[in-house]
Amino acid sequence: MKIALEFKKNSSDGGSMSRIVFISPYRDLDNAVAMVLLTPIFYPVISSIGIDPVFFGVIMVLGLAIGQITPPVGLCLFVACDIGKVTIEEISKEVVPWLIVLILVLILVTFSPGMVMWIPNAMM
Repeated sequence: MKIALEFKKNSSDGGSMSRIVFISPYRDLDNAVAMVLLTPIFYPVISSIGIDPVFFGVIMVLGLAIGQITPPVGLCLFVACDIGKVTIEEISKEVVPWLIVLILVLILVTFSPGMVMWIPNAMM
C-alpha cells in the first residue's frame, strides 16, 4: 500500500498538518475487512501526527469506495457484470470516467479538510 504524506504549515494552529492520501490496493480487500484490518494499524500513526480521526475515516472510506470499482479486480465490478449481464471489459470501459471523477474528489477532499470537517465541527 502506498501512502503519500504531505506536510504543510497551518497558520491557525501554528503546527504541521499532515494529510494522508490512500492511493491504492484497497481493491483487493472487502471494505469491512479493510476497515477492521487497517484502522488499528493507521490510527496510532494518524493520531501521533495530528490528523483528525473523523477526517481520516472519510478519506479511508472514499479510498475504499474507489478501490471497489477499480478495474480489473474491483469487487463491485463483478457484481455489476452479473446484474447487467455484460463482460468485465465492457463495464471497465464505462467505469473509467467515474473513476477519474472519484479520484479528483479524493484529491479535493484530502487537500481541503474544512470541506469535510465543517459538519462534525458544527455538531461539537
